[in-house]
Amino acid sequence: MDNLKEIVKQFADNYKNNGHDIEGVNILEEELYRMSGIDRSDPSGILLIPIDSPNLENIGSACGNVGNRIFSNKSLISFLKNKKVEKFLGIIYGPNANETYDRGVIALNSVALPITGRDGHIFESLATKNGGSFRYERSRIQGWSVFESE
Repeated sequence: MDNLKEIVKQFADNYKNNGHDIEGVNILEEELYRMSGIDRSDPSGILLIPIDSPNLENIGSACGNVGNRIFSNKSLISFLKNKKVEKFLGIIYGPNANETYDRGVIALNSVALPITGRDGHIFESLATKNGGSFRYERSRIQGWSVFESE
């Protein structure tokens, strides 16, 4: 559990230090909150996750099969890399609460990825096939999509 908290802290620090490099990041952040249903006053964290992170194996969706680790799936990651995805944003509820990690996974409530259209639907399908759950929605930021874990 402490290891998962440390990983989340690293991704949150990455967002704080490098998130401003993403064009339209404020709108993407707003969309993550809206899609996740998390209120800004709730304990939460926005994460910037590199696609080549060795810690992807610890990341799943909040919904779907309990404890899913969809970002450890090689075909899903290969698909994202083929689409030139280098990083993505995620939001997690209660990043400092022990119960957040009861399932032994970093369960993201919503993600934003620099893919669109058909590719967004393919990601949604790959997530479902691997026990996760992310519903596709187009972002207001060109070239990005947001996904709600439902």
